[in-house]
Amino acid sequence: MHQALLIEEIQLCVFNHISGRLSKRTLAALARTCQTFTEAALNVLWCDLRSFAKLIQCMPQDLWTVESETSGERESGGLKPSTLKLHRPITPSDWAFFRKYSRRVRSMGSLGVKIDGAGILSLLYSPSAPTPLLPNLTSLGDQHSTSRSNVFEGLKRSISRLQNLKTIIWPALGSKTIMSLAQLPALIHVTLNLQPNFSAYIESLPPRSSMLKPAFSRMHTLTITGYSLRSLIVFLDYFNVHLENLKIALKLPSGSPSPATMIQRLSTALGSSSSRDTLHRLTVRLRDLGGSNPPGTTCEIGPLLQFHRLEYLDLDLQCPFIVNDATLLAICGAWPNISTLLINRGGPWLSDSYATPSGLVTLLERCPKLEFLSLPLDFSSIDSDDSDSDPMSFAGYKAHDTGRGARLQDLVLGPFIITHPHAVAKFFATILPGPVRITMRWGEPAEEDDTRPHQVGAGWSSTETIYRKFWADVRNGDKLEG
Repeated sequence: MHQALLIEEIQLCVFNHISGRLSKRTLAALARTCQTFTEAALNVLWCDLRSFAKLIQCMPQDLWTVESETSGERESGGLKPSTLKLHRPITPSDWAFFRKYSRRVRSMGSLGVKIDGAGILSLLYSPSAPTPLLPNLTSLGDQHSTSRSNVFEGLKRSISRLQNLKTIIWPALGSKTIMSLAQLPALIHVTLNLQPNFSAYIESLPPRSSMLKPAFSRMHTLTITGYSLRSLIVFLDYFNVHLENLKIALKLPSGSPSPATMIQRLSTALGSSSSRDTLHRLTVRLRDLGGSNPPGTTCEIGPLLQFHRLEYLDLDLQCPFIVNDATLLAICGAWPNISTLLINRGGPWLSDSYATPSGLVTLLERCPKLEFLSLPLDFSSIDSDDSDSDPMSFAGYKAHDTGRGARLQDLVLGPFIITHPHAVAKFFATILPGPVRITMRWGEPAEEDDTRPHQVGAGWSSTETIYRKFWADVRNGDKLEG
């Protein structure tokens, strides 16, 4: 055997490669057949644990059994659900097997065999059980199934002991557990569902204790789901987090504030926290479940402009934004390093609030890092198909800066009628230095007999065909032809 293969770091590199390419059986065979490879192979084999049940099943087989359920719906894949149960109490020698593998676990989800919680969890948290159960865990949770796992419910009891935990994805955490999470020193990524009663819990606490400082001291990525705007605002205000990446997905029930109010309150809470100077990425998705948006309700970008380091913004609200050339000019001044700017990619849009080709040109010139862009754009200023006209003159500009929009990959526009597709195609081919994927969205018809989607679709189909032909000519070394 080559001496290099005796170095554990090299073994881990090799075995991680094997784990990604071949069956787990290969690693298991390496662990069983070569003592030199055993530790490294087992570390890779047990690093990512998809079910806590696997740890119980590594203990003696006379301890546990897997029973198939005889009733109920079949799970995906057509398999009957199975439940892991114990035959007898867990002994110290059983725990020795458990610890041999549990210390290797770095990531755990909750898929796989269900566990008989009433019997097993009481034993897992008995005085003889190892503390903590997963001492080196760095990633915990699965957003689709953790709420159904009684093992995860049991882990709540000792979550403060997971001092190495960096990532947690847990849809439904209780208020007390969130307070325990705040004290974990290594926690960086948090995904949770804030319950409506979280705000009431915080308000019932005595004045903020110094024990909470620094709360969530290293967290920079937060994903929040739920139904309560107030709980979200209370969370941001109470913990004063310094976030780099914030994702919000709320379903607003009847009686909730409008999205415009939500954006204002969110901006105020973030603006008064440490996140004002650290926030780089912001995603907000709202679904109005109770018809809280009366006709004429609009949102504005203005409250968000204070986050001067913003590089990524994705707003998906059931409320139209006011977007015009003045809005784009303000964005240029506030976010010169913006790379992704997505404003209601699927609508709704205001028919009397839109940007023009001139505004688009200004945005591309002053925000050179833009890669993904979505905004409402009106092409009515391009009112001629005259092949001898300078296409940039339609926008009020002369062609000059060839670096404009150099990084742009994806452009989503909507929802206006194009009456001169040839001129619009030539405009895009002139202002963009390379072929860009351009998509036109027009949302749902306002009325059953609304012909706008058909008109927009027909006009854009012609525009896209001509635009591709222009760039085919450019690749062949030809100049743009009228």
